[in-house]
Amino acid sequence: MRSRKKLGLIIAATAAAAIAIVGAGAVNASLDRDSDDLYRLLLASSDHPAGSLIDSEMSIEEATQKPLPAPWGMVWSPSSCQNFLAESVPTLFESKGWIRSTDRTSANFRHDNHYFDMVAEVDAGVDLKQVRAAALSCSDGTLTLDDTVTGKILYSEVPGRELPDAESLTMNVEISFPEAKNAEEAAIMAKYGYGSGAAIDIIKKELLILIGNLLYMVLSPDAEVAQRAVDVFHENATK
Repeated sequence: MRSRKKLGLIIAATAAAAIAIVGAGAVNASLDRDSDDLYRLLLASSDHPAGSLIDSEMSIEEATQKPLPAPWGMVWSPSSCQNFLAESVPTLFESKGWIRSTDRTSANFRHDNHYFDMVAEVDAGVDLKQVRAAALSCSDGTLTLDDTVTGKILYSEVPGRELPDAESLTMNVEISFPEAKNAEEAAIMAKYGYGSGAAIDIIKKELLILIGNLLYMVLSPDAEVAQRAVDVFHENATK
């Protein structure tokens, strides 16, 4: 049985902030692609400006069945700060697709240098207005680590580029933590890739694009890298 919780946690790494719905032109019908076809829609890792950050690749099916990488003592409030996609696209985890990311299990993992992208063919379709509403419900959220260190997570709407025959959402994700009060808090922040105790404020770009029932999401510390990935996906998916 597939685990929605597991994939929800994996996708939570993308948790962003702000979503702008732009340009919904005439949307293509389902292309009914297989998993290999979906993978070929992505900008190849070897050609990717963030290629050095992509060291984990798996199908959505594999992701739902693999054990969670430890540690996972992370609590988001409200739940949409972690699971806005799961809440707004109920059949996402039963979809065909691929996930690529920076490996969270690496000893050198850092959230300020974390890359994630995902493609899914959602047979039941995606309503980006519902996705937007779910994400924006985390406009003043919190992220607590090991019941000890609490930071802020903010979803904020920003303008995005219009693409023909597609709907798209553009988001900023801001996660901030105050300076650690003691060595224990500093160790917890380091454990989860949030620095070594100094106050931090991480802002990333998250873009989503929907073409028919094909959904692509990318989260990147570099806005230009994120846009390049979306542009290549759009070009490949509309050929």
